[in-house]
Amino acid sequence: MIPQQNLDLWNRIQQFELDVPNVSFPFSKRLARENGWTHQYSLKVIQEYKKFIFLCCISPTPITPSDEVDQAWHLHLTYTQSYWIDFCQNTLQKHIHHNPTEGGNKEAHKFDDYYSKSLKFYQEIFDTLPPQNIWRPHQERFGKQQFQRLDTNNYWLIQKNTFFNSIKPVLISFFIVGCLFLFVRASGSGIFWVISGIIGILVAIVLASQQGSNTNHDERAKVDSGCGATFFSDGGDAGHAGDGGHSGDGGGHGCSGCGSGCSGCSGGCSGCGS
Repeated sequence: MIPQQNLDLWNRIQQFELDVPNVSFPFSKRLARENGWTHQYSLKVIQEYKKFIFLCCISPTPITPSDEVDQAWHLHLTYTQSYWIDFCQNTLQKHIHHNPTEGGNKEAHKFDDYYSKSLKFYQEIFDTLPPQNIWRPHQERFGKQQFQRLDTNNYWLIQKNTFFNSIKPVLISFFIVGCLFLFVRASGSGIFWVISGIIGILVAIVLASQQGSNTNHDERAKVDSGCGATFFSDGGDAGHAGDGGHSGDGGGHGCSGCGSGCSGCSGGCSGCGS
């Protein structure tokens, strides 16, 4: 349940509008376009982004957002006037900074732990489970992720695992049928062993390369996932408050946010401009 002393902050965050009225391409539509989402889903992510920011402000321990929420955070950071002045300074009265991971397995385990605790804190504060189509389980949150910005006008996007798994039975079937056919046609001839051996090697290469690709992505995800947020109260020097968090004179909260897809691993931004 939302603490009584934080209701005013929560109401201010809820009333904050990211979409500027009477513009043809508002924040929510840009967020939808850049992530391939429907506009309705984008609006839901924005609501969860506001909840994440609220949790950052009141949590005594680091908070990590889902990847979807992190995308809203990344985009909001590019609206510098809206984020730093209207939102952080005037609404939150705290400056929340977005910091990328330093990399390595230690950082990966740290943010995985933060995320699991964040899901529990969300349920405690909002008295409901986080929506799983936005706040995904931590195993999926820090799974196989290697983001890169692409222009879909110039590239076709095919999901690797889905595509390969769909054609793998076909490849195996062709291999078996081909071997049987060659055995019948060339039984007793050395050509059978040569051709079937070549086919077998090709299939093995395809399977090995796919497995190797997945392994490499897993390792890169572990090393490069995770980034943090620090916040400072308006005015005054800031002191450290636990892992990945700072606090100003007004409190001892730390907050640590986002996962893979941050700057340093996929070109997200940290308070950057246009």
